[in-house]
Amino acid sequence: MLYTALTILSVLAAAYSQQVIEVPMNSNGKQYNIRFLASTPLAAVTREFCINNAESLGIVPLTEASLPACQQPVASHIQQYVQAALAKEPAAQEVVAIQLDIGQNKYDLRFHPTAESILAVSRDFCIRNRAALGIEPLTEQSLPGCQNPVVEYMRAAAIKSLEAQQPPAPKAAAVPAAPAAIQTVLTIANQQVQFEVQPTEASILQVSRDFCIRNQAALGIQPLTEQSLPGCQQPLVDALVQAVRADAASKQVAEVKVTIGDNQYLVRFRPAVEPVQQVARDFCITNAASLGLTQLTEQSLPGCQAPVAQYLAAQLQSL
Repeated sequence: MLYTALTILSVLAAAYSQQVIEVPMNSNGKQYNIRFLASTPLAAVTREFCINNAESLGIVPLTEASLPACQQPVASHIQQYVQAALAKEPAAQEVVAIQLDIGQNKYDLRFHPTAESILAVSRDFCIRNRAALGIEPLTEQSLPGCQNPVVEYMRAAAIKSLEAQQPPAPKAAAVPAAPAAIQTVLTIANQQVQFEVQPTEASILQVSRDFCIRNQAALGIQPLTEQSLPGCQQPLVDALVQAVRADAASKQVAEVKVTIGDNQYLVRFRPAVEPVQQVARDFCITNAASLGLTQLTEQSLPGCQAPVAQYLAAQLQSL
């Protein structure tokens, strides 16, 4: 097929890239509802659907080798459904006019900014001008070589036209930045494996599930079923949760006020990675002058370090 359903939909992408598409699908008497953003690649949509519904679709164990056999018919169904829905849309009244410069020739094209109009006009253009374009004889196999670049040019013009028709969009509220991903190395079956995961439940579950499915043969758990999956996934989830917690703890900063004589100090440190003994030692050395420790030596240092470390530890208990 010349263009996937999502590529066709991208004709309207400037204004509707966040549009949610819902595609119903019936498979072996079971009803599914596939929901995704118009901007999501079709391969990602079908991959997630097949993995999440492997058992009910009757394709367990699901492997990287067998995954395409599930994805392809689902992609075809989505393409057909979306194209049928687009065919029901009323034709746009706006007409877009463009000029193509190909070699020494100039061509004027007029079309509506819809997927159907773009595909029909570009196809007709290539067929009518095949001799001048030097692509004769033109076949269904060679047609995309002419039509694809024409479609892209028309698509860009259609988007520009649609943007001009849209009223100014209201300012969107600031979206909080996604949590930064962390990287951790786990030992699995005597192998060091690096994982990258966001500190969210959804990310941890997805990463652990994908790992078990992809590596079921190497892990000796093939065939992997929904019933046996937790035996692989749960220990991995526990280890990833522990890694996320350790990463979060390493970034937490404690602030402790220390009053010595007439002076007050604010000690800031990360308890997970900075032992109180080291923090106390650095504190005494850094503030030796104001503490009246003008002749501070390795022998006299413990007299300052020990009480400060004890005080810091006690304050951490109360935080």
